Amino acid sequence: MKKIFVRILRYQKPLFLLLLIIAAGAIFLPIHNFQTPIAQGDHGRDLYAFQQVSEGAVPYHDFWWVYGPLTPYLFALIFKIFGASIQAAIATQLAFKVCTAIFFYLALICFASPIFAFAGALWFLKFQPIFPHTYTHSLGITTSVAMIYFLFCYLQFFQKKYLFFGLVAGFFLFFMKINFGMVNLAAFSSSFLILNYVFKETRAHQKTYFLTLFSALFLVVAIHWIILRGLPFYAVRQCFPLLNTDHPYTASVLTTFYAFVKNSLSVVSKTWIKLFFSSLVCFSFANILLQSPTTKKEKEQKLKTLIALSFLGIFFIFNLHEFLVSGVHYRLIWAKPFQIMLLFLVLAAGQKNLNKLIKSAFLLVIFSLITINLITQNNIVRYVKQPAYRFKINKTDIFTTNPPEWTSTIRQTTYFLNAQLKNSETFFALPYDPIYYFLTNKKSPTRQLIFFDHINIPKEQEIKIIAELNNKAVNYVVLSNRCDSKEHGLGTFGKTYCPLLASYIFSNFEPIRTFGDWTNEPGWAWNHGTKIFRRK
Repeated sequence: MKKIFVRILRYQKPLFLLLLIIAAGAIFLPIHNFQTPIAQGDHGRDLYAFQQVSEGAVPYHDFWWVYGPLTPYLFALIFKIFGASIQAAIATQLAFKVCTAIFFYLALICFASPIFAFAGALWFLKFQPIFPHTYTHSLGITTSVAMIYFLFCYLQFFQKKYLFFGLVAGFFLFFMKINFGMVNLAAFSSSFLILNYVFKETRAHQKTYFLTLFSALFLVVAIHWIILRGLPFYAVRQCFPLLNTDHPYTASVLTTFYAFVKNSLSVVSKTWIKLFFSSLVCFSFANILLQSPTTKKEKEQKLKTLIALSFLGIFFIFNLHEFLVSGVHYRLIWAKPFQIMLLFLVLAAGQKNLNKLIKSAFLLVIFSLITINLITQNNIVRYVKQPAYRFKINKTDIFTTNPPEWTSTIRQTTYFLNAQLKNSETFFALPYDPIYYFLTNKKSPTRQLIFFDHINIPKEQEIKIIAELNNKAVNYVVLSNRCDSKEHGLGTFGKTYCPLLASYIFSNFEPIRTFGDWTNEPGWAWNHGTKIFRRK
């Protein structure tokens, strides 16, 4: 029995990793065909992009695409293998989250015991939210967490290969979302400079590091130039909205940061559980600072732990940049993994010298909170998995928290289009409803998929779109109720944006059918209504 226990201790790192993968399967199995919620615009854009790329289309040139070119090809491969469906996109997104949890565990294990690393990765799996607006960003989170893992490995072993792997991960992140490639490589380089200042061992790698970094940046610029070559400037700007005027929401950095700090302090004291958890983190951090290592090895490990915490702080702050300039809450998700890892690294390092009973009690609390939350989630999912919330069209068969009225409108509009359109015929959907292209398996007559105030569509582009509608003999137009929205940055079709295109449609097409809600204010994934126009 003793020999078995010794063997388990020897192989506890891979055993806890295996246990993490099994736990991920148990957590995600109930939600593999569940989404909260689906938007006819943002999710429709992703699904249409994956479907089109699987059929040979090229991002930016054949359709408007606002992220990096890599993820459409990865999802398109999944669509090729398993068929084009929303559940395939959800499963891929969840698979990326499992990969992130693995890197999360491997990063924590550089400084924490396997069971603490397992607890942290499990907490990440359960409490790290998935992006509500897109399927693509989960891979970006995987890549950024991989970068911190390689950085931790380099901090522990000073082997040049880990710097190279980190730079490669940063390079690929540019092709998922260009601004996060920039900030994460900046965070990685800042961390390397700290190491270069503290440890002599890193200075031998300085020249190689910066040569590789600048080579990677040159390749990024060259590849993007090749990809975007031939597109008009307005199209490039619409695909890479890096200016404040390209976004519906902007905010002062200082105002947003103050609101973030105030909200964080409010959340910390909201319930006794959160207050207890926060107090434990503060106690653990104080314990790290007050620890008095006696041996050279202990002193070096304490220094490395503090440096690792500083790395996580740098990555966390750098990944807040989108939130700080917009105030849009879901953009905090990019920084969340580093916040969670920071907390668990503090807890792990701060409790090393404490009584085993105290450590066990804390771990029991962590696993209890995860279990309680998991039970709550499963009860919600069980409640939603009713016929009223089922979204079944073609190969797609999932459950969603969208109101049943939204699903009914989508279904009615899709069925009507399928009944009216010939096999070789397509239609035009606007202002932002590409989900209908995906559900009908039709190609948009124009590369532009979105029409709002903040898209800044010039007169030149309107004329081109009208010509495409004429040349491709488009006889049907789907106009959704978001064409007249009070939401900031959207506007009114024909009045605040696209006057030429609106005049063309209303002069040459007539309404023949109306579906859904045209009474209430249109929403992102609710109060959805459509009007079908047919050429006169």
